[in-house]
Amino acid sequence: MSIPSAGWMLQHIPIKSYFAAEDEACSLRVVGGVDDTLFGYPIESILGKKHILSNEFLGAEDREVARAHREAVWLKHSPVISRLDIIDRDRGPIPCLLASHGLYDGGERVGVSGVLIELGGVPELQVEKGVLARGTDAPNWNQRTSLPPDLDREWLVEVLPVAFVVSVNDPNYTIRHLSGSMERIVGHSSQQILSGKPKSWSLIDPTQLDLADEKLERAIQAKQNVILRLTLAHRLGIAVPILAIVAPYMPAGHKNGFFVSAVLDITGAKALHGKTQTFVLQL
Repeated sequence: MSIPSAGWMLQHIPIKSYFAAEDEACSLRVVGGVDDTLFGYPIESILGKKHILSNEFLGAEDREVARAHREAVWLKHSPVISRLDIIDRDRGPIPCLLASHGLYDGGERVGVSGVLIELGGVPELQVEKGVLARGTDAPNWNQRTSLPPDLDREWLVEVLPVAFVVSVNDPNYTIRHLSGSMERIVGHSSQQILSGKPKSWSLIDPTQLDLADEKLERAIQAKQNVILRLTLAHRLGIAVPILAIVAPYMPAGHKNGFFVSAVLDITGAKALHGKTQTFVLQL
């Protein structure tokens, strides 16, 4: 299977991704997702006009969380993670996780990229609202980029604070495509992982491998979008707790199917830590 485009992945994973410029309005410039709406509004009606955390999308309590989140983004390198509710025009308040980080071009702030993960049907992750992880000074997360003349979803995928992974539903979870922040999370380059050194399964904490395998197999059989909480193994022997938002993909004529995933490092978000578990999303 070949990946048609990086933007293709954004259409197959139930998250919203964005880039907001560092202008007076922090206006949205690029938005990606499974459809062309954001909080019940057509994306085209919002681009260049509103911020992802505009007051009309937030209740009073959540506006304070959003303010603290925006301030924290520029204080550290690695992603800031917060729990807040977003007000959808059609569905009302939706519990979400927001993960974002600042981008620099030649040392100058150019904007913020991030993802919104809906937590519908997942009360275990609907922890107390607030900033859960304020980032670290880890140099590998220092996000430097060059803004292209035309901002698009192909560029967006590479600057988001998550890794995008397409893997085969086979015994080794063979990875066919990687984009984004995987090297920052596990310490291996995309080239190393795609070449099979290390093996895909060796990126999962060995004590959790069988349980993760069981839960992923159950998800693809049921054709469910899920959030998988587990621990990855960093190249330096560090345990890295993550949330993987996983969507099964079964193209015509393929026997086993694929998993399309967005992987978020939640090391600093202690409130989200816990045992290996699969949560079925109700969107």
